[in-house]
Amino acid sequence: MHFEIHRVPSSNPKVDLYYFEDEQFRSIVDLVEFYYNHRRQVTAKSQFVLLNPVVASVKSNNGLLGKFQMEIEASYAPFINKQAQLAARFDRSLSQTAILNQARKKLNDSEHDLMKLIKEPFSKSFSDLKSDQGIKVTSFGIEEDEVVSI
Repeated sequence: MHFEIHRVPSSNPKVDLYYFEDEQFRSIVDLVEFYYNHRRQVTAKSQFVLLNPVVASVKSNNGLLGKFQMEIEASYAPFINKQAQLAARFDRSLSQTAILNQARKKLNDSEHDLMKLIKEPFSKSFSDLKSDQGIKVTSFGIEEDEVVSI
């Protein structure tokens, strides 16, 4: 949600006061902290209470705010309207795309290997499995006076 913060000059010409509707503060941070800490309604009409304020004016050297701007908008879209939810999409970084592609490739390969194993005749013995299938089978058993290992 976005709310308009009003600014008025104070009796001291070097200081401006900020407010939503009632209380006035010397800084926006003080204003937001007051409403957040006291769980006061921002406006009487909206009856909105600040639960997780986001500072949108923060400048970041590495551009993190810009990257997450669309994600923030997307998370609030259900509260605003459904069209904004459809429009708010974000591009994945190249490294995320590469990781997803590698995961898809491994998934497809593992599905292929699984289908290959299913089509082969079933064996009741571990020793009948071929080692070239990429499966490592280890088994051990202990019986009286005998140790069996494969």
